[in-house]
Amino acid sequence: MSTPVALAAIITAAIALAALTAAADSNGEVEYEGYEDEEYDEGYREELAEPLGTLSLALGIPSVAGYTAYKRVYIRMARMNLKPPVSLSGALKLHITFSTVLGLAALLHGALLIESAGPVEYAAGLLVAMALASGATLYYLRRSGHKRYARVIHVQMILAAALLIVTLIHVASVD
Repeated sequence: MSTPVALAAIITAAIALAALTAAADSNGEVEYEGYEDEEYDEGYREELAEPLGTLSLALGIPSVAGYTAYKRVYIRMARMNLKPPVSLSGALKLHITFSTVLGLAALLHGALLIESAGPVEYAAGLLVAMALASGATLYYLRRSGHKRYARVIHVQMILAAALLIVTLIHVASVD
């Protein structure tokens, strides 16, 4: 993923998070100007938001787990002097691209359903934005040779674990 694409993803995530937090007024209700038929608007947003949330969850977990598993297999194959089918750099680029698209879909899911958002949903939105930002940081600092690199990796793992827990709580509370 190129620098402009990653920067655009981070900026989009920040804008989406800002929109999520700024859209709710003090009563927790979202005000829309120009909509006469609120019932139609709610149905349309829910129709669009539900598949985005399902897509983000259904493809996000296998994406992260798949990259993590491939990384371990790659290291083992390299130790046995076997040639892995895909380079680790290629797998990382695929993982970052896929995760960025799914993260933005998750943020859009949250923005569409901001009216019914509670603390768990706000936490999920914040964690998605932080995961996108830390993932981009991790990608661009990987060659710097600093000790901070290892710390960023661990923060990324903690964010992924926290996001998984909060997402499962969100899904359980919605159903």
